Amino acid sequence: MAQFRSWNKRAHLKLIVFGSNGQLAQCIIANENIAKIFSEINCVSWRQFLDGYVPRVCSKTVVIDTFANTDVDYAETFPANVIKSHLISHMRLLEISKKAHRYIYISSTGVYGDSTFEPHAENDRVAPSTVHHMSKYLAEKQAINEFSERSLILRIGWLFSTLKLKKNFVSARLSDIVSAKRSNSILNVFQNQIGNPTFGPDLVDTICELIEHDFSGLLNVANPSPVSRAEFIMEIANLINAADVINFLPLSERPQRLANVADNEMADTTLLRAILGRELPHWNIGLRHSIRSIYGKK
Repeated sequence: MAQFRSWNKRAHLKLIVFGSNGQLAQCIIANENIAKIFSEINCVSWRQFLDGYVPRVCSKTVVIDTFANTDVDYAETFPANVIKSHLISHMRLLEISKKAHRYIYISSTGVYGDSTFEPHAENDRVAPSTVHHMSKYLAEKQAINEFSERSLILRIGWLFSTLKLKKNFVSARLSDIVSAKRSNSILNVFQNQIGNPTFGPDLVDTICELIEHDFSGLLNVANPSPVSRAEFIMEIANLINAADVINFLPLSERPQRLANVADNEMADTTLLRAILGRELPHWNIGLRHSIRSIYGKK
């Protein structure tokens, strides 16, 4: 599945990022390596896309599709509408991008579902347990069918960054922890879900390397060392000396939610390590950068 092609540093590649308001798109825009690779960078928001605005796509264009509606419970409430609207929009985006040099689709390790209790490898069975992740998997198939060897599908872990955004898990949990600390209250967390935190700047650096190698195919991209959501939250609290506000609750007390999100979102990154010749840094390095940027402390 993996392919390498010769890379021409003088190719003057152009970049179009769809989903400019999202966390990953903002990480892409801010990355200095992106500016070194591309002679032109265009960003398109969801509203601009719906209104028909599309930059010109040519054979030297790399398209990165970061569009995502991450409200997984909403998708469970209106499954048919969500899948239909998502796939129709995605087919339109693929049609717009048909001349592109490379089409990069940002998917999720959540598409694997609970098909195994081990870290998921790229050739593992896919069994999405939510409508959101099913729509992601169907969009993957659309991209592969349309672009074949020109497609790059990245299944990423739990994205976080240095950005102060509601959709940034670290930023949101920092807000919860600080609020609990100030009100002398407790933040309850559950141990069930395990996955790979993925630092946005590390992910974008990896995308840059894959573009330079002209890699195509399907690939897990995540920082090493799986951890539970609860342990990740505890590490955030530890870094601001607020571990005393965290209370671990048993799985039996977990509130029921509409979306049956898989408990196992761990990613096997063996293939990524073979391609890059190294592992990505441990997620706790990126976490310290995020805490310093958002909260102002190491």
